[in-house]
Amino acid sequence: MSRIKPIMAALLLCAATESANAAEYHWRVKAYLDDAAKLCKEHGGTLRTPDDRTVRLVDVNDDGHDDYVIDYRHLRCEGNPNVFCSSDGFCGIDFLSWRSENEWMLFLHASVADWRVRKGDRPALRLLQRQFCQRRNEPRCTLVYTFRNGKMSGKYQDAKYFRTAK
Repeated sequence: MSRIKPIMAALLLCAATESANAAEYHWRVKAYLDDAAKLCKEHGGTLRTPDDRTVRLVDVNDDGHDDYVIDYRHLRCEGNPNVFCSSDGFCGIDFLSWRSENEWMLFLHASVADWRVRKGDRPALRLLQRQFCQRRNEPRCTLVYTFRNGKMSGKYQDAKYFRTAK
């Protein structure tokens, strides 16, 4: 029994170390999260530790490299819940694209209610948003960004066509 305690302690230490490493982000992502913490504090709140939905690695622009997505919907500012999101559910989101060896750069910042990356033969980034909608009678629209030969282009669709399938 006395040998089991040191083994269990070692296993728990390994598990704690693995969790700590998972929360370590690239320096550029840390800078965005530091800015979010500063904004939260300026508005009288306290930023809670981001969960694994806040920062994700996914190939957004279909270049074969994972990109960082910082989704502020999942950041919690205790004391001021509307720092990152409007009262109607539109929140900030940042997309940082892989550029070179260990380097990501911001390629898109938007306020969205939801977003999806479409894979397959017609890859695209779909954003449910309102800030760039060009229709007076439609408060929300879907902006579909496609990526071809390193260039990004977007087109609008009615919000009712936003599909939630990834």
